[in-house]
Amino acid sequence: MRISIRSREVRLFAAATFLTLIPAAPTIAAADWSDIPVTHVEIPIPEDAPAYRSNIIDLDQTAHRLYTGDGALGGIDVFDISGPIANYMTTVPVSGGAANGVSVGANVHRVYAGLNDSSVAIIDTDPSSSTYNTVVANPNTGGEKRADEMDYDPVDRKLYVANSDDGFVSVIDGRTDQIIKKIGDLGPGLEQPRYNPIDGMMYMTGTGLNVLYKFDPKNDTLVKTYDVVDPCNPNGLAINPKTNQALLGCSSRAAYRHVAVWDFAAEKVVQIILGPGAGNTSIYDPQVDLYFFVGRTNGDDQGTAIYSGAAPVRLLGTVNAGKAGGGSVVFDETNGIVYVHDIRSDQPLGLASFPLPQ
Repeated sequence: MRISIRSREVRLFAAATFLTLIPAAPTIAAADWSDIPVTHVEIPIPEDAPAYRSNIIDLDQTAHRLYTGDGALGGIDVFDISGPIANYMTTVPVSGGAANGVSVGANVHRVYAGLNDSSVAIIDTDPSSSTYNTVVANPNTGGEKRADEMDYDPVDRKLYVANSDDGFVSVIDGRTDQIIKKIGDLGPGLEQPRYNPIDGMMYMTGTGLNVLYKFDPKNDTLVKTYDVVDPCNPNGLAINPKTNQALLGCSSRAAYRHVAVWDFAAEKVVQIILGPGAGNTSIYDPQVDLYFFVGRTNGDDQGTAIYSGAAPVRLLGTVNAGKAGGGSVVFDETNGIVYVHDIRSDQPLGLASFPLPQ
């Protein structure tokens, strides 16, 4: 027991030391958004279906489609978001276990899903195609465990897939639907890849080693591994090309709940923001110049925190919607609606949505 207490004391001391070195967010009180209306979007799941499980949500802003994995129906749920309330359309069945990461490749008319058997389901999203809303390829990454989170590079037309528990990244050519490279020996707990349009690099969080990886999609090589230093253990990674900074969605509960701001030019954390933490994904939306992060607020209560995009970043407020367990968020630019997972025990399974607070 003494070892455990001493280890915790060391972590807390390190965290307190780091707090004195890194600027905190501006001392402006976050807004009270307790009255923001939350709408439940139900998924029609039969009573005898397996337990619902969903990890990541992604959307196509132009086609007005939202996609999320569905462990109960065994596929990728498709929603029409052309209006202010999402409308469930269909579930595209996949073989290979539950879907983990989901990513849209709009300019190749594809949706990608990382599956539990280490394969990637590739779905055709071209409405004019004879294979519309069907799996057209299912390459296996060769791992022993799941293919997890991913991001699509629209310039090089490549998908980067984090094989989280196997310690490698798989690269898929968006034009051929084939795996073209495997980058290995990266360590445990690989999480969110994100493409940075400023330098054309793909970055990825490594929560296991508390690092940030940098890849060059031109030749699919690991360029550099950065020590985050701050006790963040990042899961989420949201890149703002206007400031060339990123909001790291910290997963750590060991020291204090917070998010961290990474500066790509300085190659280090330049700011921490206390508040929601111990979460999963984070996103940045350029139209509204905001970051979104789903983290835990009090106990295991889930909140969707919204931050200013301009530096220095500050917490604007938090909307309590859904429940921890999914932890993904997307923003519909057309209707100004935020979507998160909703697995509250008093609600049918599905999504929760709310208008962007003003």
